[in-house]
Amino acid sequence: MNPMTTLRAAILAGAAAFAAGCRTTPPGHPNVTLERSVRRAVEITDVRCSKGDSAFATFQASVANTTPSELAVQWKTEWYDGTGMAIDSVTTAWNDAAIQPGDVKALKSTAPAQNAVDAQMFIRRKR
Repeated sequence: MNPMTTLRAAILAGAAAFAAGCRTTPPGHPNVTLERSVRRAVEITDVRCSKGDSAFATFQASVANTTPSELAVQWKTEWYDGTGMAIDSVTTAWNDAAIQPGDVKALKSTAPAQNAVDAQMFIRRKR
């Protein structure tokens, strides 16, 4: 394949992902921030963001408990508009989740406004 065609396809794919309501998430999942206390206890197995049939974007991170015990975590999602400004919302409050040993739990958040184009999820041990 021609290198210019490949570059053009990559640019179009990136633009489509942004237009769909999220940036592309490379390995390492930059849209998910793990507090130090939970980094060795979980593995992020998947991150997705889409608008689907709704005008509101949805962000989901699948989190695996890699410990031999039940893991109590808290998570919240901050949403940003097209200029990178945070969108104020009560949905940025911490949510509780319990993940059994070896299980994977989908932590999901819906944007508080239709102009949300990006999200950042924060995960910590329950306090």
